[in-house]
Amino acid sequence: DLTLQIEPLRAEVELARGREAHFRELSEKHSFLPVPGRREFFREMTHILSHMQGPTPPGLIVLHLGNADEIRRKHGREALDAMLTHVCDVIGKTLQPTDVVGSLGGNDLGIAVLVSDQEQIRRKAQNLIDAIAAQPFLWQGHGVSLEVVAGVATLKNLETPETALSAADADLIAGLAGNRQDPSGEGEPGGEG
Repeated sequence: DLTLQIEPLRAEVELARGREAHFRELSEKHSFLPVPGRREFFREMTHILSHMQGPTPPGLIVLHLGNADEIRRKHGREALDAMLTHVCDVIGKTLQPTDVVGSLGGNDLGIAVLVSDQEQIRRKAQNLIDAIAAQPFLWQGHGVSLEVVAGVATLKNLETPETALSAADADLIAGLAGNRQDPSGEGEPGGEG
């Protein structure tokens, strides 16, 4: 009977669809952080870039948790995971509803912000660093200091999330080296002489 042959196939197709939806959801979410993973964050950035209109380009902030590996070595994986979750919670309370945060993998978080210029992006990055410093991470009853550094980029004229990330990362590295430059390529205001 044809009906008896079709039913198992129909059930198999439904099971496959359910698995596909489950794997898609896993690829979008971070395994334990309350923020999207890198792939979904890049998807959000692509959406922002493709819908940019007007003279106000969005910005990208990359936050790097400089002593995360030290925390991992000293206190273990559980402490590192708890610290990353703590930082995400602090960031979540600090951001505007239009801002998007995501994990970039490892000890880095990305935040797409809708602010109008390089200086505002830098101020927003500093506000995030200050907020993280103001809410210490506690592990087993002890405060653990966090070293957070930021790099920023304006998304104007940057066509992909990857190029924006590269520009923000270059800014972060330049800041660590002490020779930060304006990644928008416009130079600092009043820089002509």
